[in-house]
Amino acid sequence: MLSCIGVFKKCKMTFLCAEMLLRVLWLLTLNTAFQNFPPEIIIWSETGQNPFGIPSVSKWNPLPATVQLICCFCIAVLVVFGVLDYRDARDKADKSDKSRAGEEETLPVPASPEDLYQDPKFHMVGCVCVFGLMTILIIIYAKIVLKPLEMDPKRMGLWLFSVLVQVKITLDDTLPPEDQRQLQYLRQALDHTPNGHGYQPMRSSEGLSHENSAGMHEDKRYEALWKMMHHWYRWSFCMVTPNNRDMWHLLMYAHKGNDKEMRIRNKEGPAEGQWSWLEINSRFFMSYISNGLYKAIIVYTLPLWLSRGGLTDFVLNAFATVYIVDLDDLTDGEKWKRMPMMAYLKFRRRTLTGEDPEDAAEDEEEDEEVAEGFKDADPERTAEAGRLSMYSSEASTADPGL
Repeated sequence: MLSCIGVFKKCKMTFLCAEMLLRVLWLLTLNTAFQNFPPEIIIWSETGQNPFGIPSVSKWNPLPATVQLICCFCIAVLVVFGVLDYRDARDKADKSDKSRAGEEETLPVPASPEDLYQDPKFHMVGCVCVFGLMTILIIIYAKIVLKPLEMDPKRMGLWLFSVLVQVKITLDDTLPPEDQRQLQYLRQALDHTPNGHGYQPMRSSEGLSHENSAGMHEDKRYEALWKMMHHWYRWSFCMVTPNNRDMWHLLMYAHKGNDKEMRIRNKEGPAEGQWSWLEINSRFFMSYISNGLYKAIIVYTLPLWLSRGGLTDFVLNAFATVYIVDLDDLTDGEKWKRMPMMAYLKFRRRTLTGEDPEDAAEDEEEDEEVAEGFKDADPERTAEAGRLSMYSSEASTADPGL
């Protein structure tokens, strides 16, 4: 894979540019396939005519079976991804519950919600209302799109321009900044290769340590490429937004009645309450239905929707579609993290005694930052600081004036 990506160095194309081109090509390919193949298959099955001899006028007139095929395809994708992602998050939460003290690698990391269903500050009643509104809008949308459409040159132009709206709807599902930086490092490493064909690890003649180091660098580069490919195929099925693994892991780990009495908090303080398994599963279901199934149906049937009417209808329908997709999105989600019961009781005690809760939260954050700083500090510096502290304590004990 790394040797094939050397072509980006020759054509001066960045990974993000190549990813955007792949997105446009993928959308064009799917639009053509969904609009062309279902009518052709139906005509062939009903008339027995050779598929290659069907006139283009008949092939390019979408039928209700086209939308039905898209809906069945999206439901199958939702079931596969939803079940796998739920089992993955549930397994991580179970491992965190069974983890012992000091096993930080199994505990959930701080995470931010990406939609309203994942937000601890958004009540369950509001989630049901938003989900119900989106369901009603999708039903109305599907009834209109299910009507047969006769294509002409003007509608073909609108059908082609709809790709731009599809890109706009899916533009937010880009790579995270960390993965983008990893790809940038990979590009810089490729620029420094002498032959431009990717990374070549050092041989045993240059030393075993150099070979191990090269293998580690190569693994990191493969990992960056794998993350990009994994993100891209999830994007192609509109399954990026609901797949917030860290947030679901955190919510399932701090569920109501957990053995460790764990809660979650943001910079303002702990969450108002804990979620039961029923509420977590309901939110998970609504998140995947809304941001997975509904979004995929809209994206893949959008050309058939925007091709109806004139230019004014194209503009109005495009704005309405973007509104439906962004109805439950959360752009500026706050960071949430674990809050042990002792920290929660301490926060409640300070609140009841009249202290500022924000000051209490800031004190706890400073304590955590200091602890993390000692954890991540250089071992030699930490040992040196410990020796100096020991010497100063001995000196103060020996000399009362100190």
